[in-house]
Amino acid sequence: MTEGPSSADLARQHDAAHPAADHSGHNTTPTAWIAVTIIIAGFIVGGIALIEWNWLMFWIGVGVAVIGCIIGGFAGIMEQVTEYGGGGRGGDPETSGIRSAR
Repeated sequence: MTEGPSSADLARQHDAAHPAADHSGHNTTPTAWIAVTIIIAGFIVGGIALIEWNWLMFWIGVGVAVIGCIIGGFAGIMEQVTEYGGGGRGGDPETSGIRSAR
């Protein structure tokens, strides 16, 4: 049985392939922050509308949040932040090079 590369080797390979790895997972753009701000504003408007029982305002808040999600999709916000600080595309740098046993 051949043993694969160590987790330290995989982390070094990952860091070499992703120069933004030293950003602790946060490599966002201003467009991404604008998209997140729009989404939060939509949720706030929708939440206030639910308290006030104003359905028109609620659906406006939903629309604003959806527009923010569309902007976020075009900005690629899901590719900019990783849980493990890998600089994009997600995945654990310690296990990204290990093949599944299935």
